[in-house]
Amino acid sequence: MPLSERENYLRTITFANPEWIPMSVHVSDASRDQFRDEMEEVMARHPLFFPGFKKGGRDFDNYEFAAAYRAAETFTDSWGCVWESAVDGLEGQVLECPLSDWEALERYKIPDPLVQADRAPADWEGTRKGIEQARANGDLTSGGVPHGFMLMRLWYLRGFQNLMLDIATEDPRLQTLIDMVVEHNRIIVDQYLGMGVDMMSFGEDLGTQTASIISPAAFHKWIAPAYRKLMQPCRRAGTYVYLHSDGYIMELMDELLACGV
Repeated sequence: MPLSERENYLRTITFANPEWIPMSVHVSDASRDQFRDEMEEVMARHPLFFPGFKKGGRDFDNYEFAAAYRAAETFTDSWGCVWESAVDGLEGQVLECPLSDWEALERYKIPDPLVQADRAPADWEGTRKGIEQARANGDLTSGGVPHGFMLMRLWYLRGFQNLMLDIATEDPRLQTLIDMVVEHNRIIVDQYLGMGVDMMSFGEDLGTQTASIISPAAFHKWIAPAYRKLMQPCRRAGTYVYLHSDGYIMELMDELLACGV
């Protein structure tokens, strides 16, 4: 009897002789918008990569791109960061940072993740029902924090240049902000662990094309302790830890494994 998708995935990540290599292919909304029918032809020709895809399902001229993915339109997220994108379908960048001036930290309030997700109201009851349904179907169950949950969140809040200076000067206020962000993410992690998910996903972009964005020493001092506070509870609960990162991060790999990835 062939393995289920869930069992094969778990065998893959535990090096326990899976029957196939799990994979997925994602085409960005920007690429679909640019190439339209031509891209749909490609997707239709490769059902292994795009299972269940059918041509003609998208009205390209009236497609509603997600918040922060709409060209020339600003969007303010629940953290108070103001985003703008230059291309429909590609996530923009933060143009206005709520903590660009440290003076704002005293009165700054992080969003309550039980009520407000990053870009929409939270729906934990719907999330719970979805996980219960996946479990009943025998599928892999997973939860996750928003992409950019720690290092990227810090530069969304402070601004990239400000954050680099904070790290270089070891500004003590940075640790206060890190603790606030960890507290926010820990509530999300605890919600999913309470649902008994198989895996928790964490994602942010830690690397440039040639090196990590901050030095391994700075990562060890500022970011790794935050990762451990979020990942170790997952490991203790028997939940696997998945980490996504763009960029070159090999110099951080041992540290990431020690954190719990």
